[in-house]
Amino acid sequence: MKHGLAQSQGVEQPSPGTPRPNLAEELNRTVARAQMFTSAASAAVALIDGNELVTRASCGVAAPDVGARRRIDNSFTGLCVQSGNV
Repeated sequence: MKHGLAQSQGVEQPSPGTPRPNLAEELNRTVARAQMFTSAASAAVALIDGNELVTRASCGVAAPDVGARRRIDNSFTGLCVQSGNV
């Protein structure tokens, strides 16, 4: 039996036949947990869409609004994406 990262980290997995939450719900939960675990003021997840980063989930005082778009070549986050470095 394969054990993924989520299982090894003690993340509860849905039982077979249980409807899975949609992507937006999953991303919102993940962002909220990341903010809590890191004690950050804000957290966000952006996905690549062409030459832009689109915020798909966010929480906190300085996080961009969901749906906000930034060009990859005009942002610090975009530079990290392009270079593969954080």
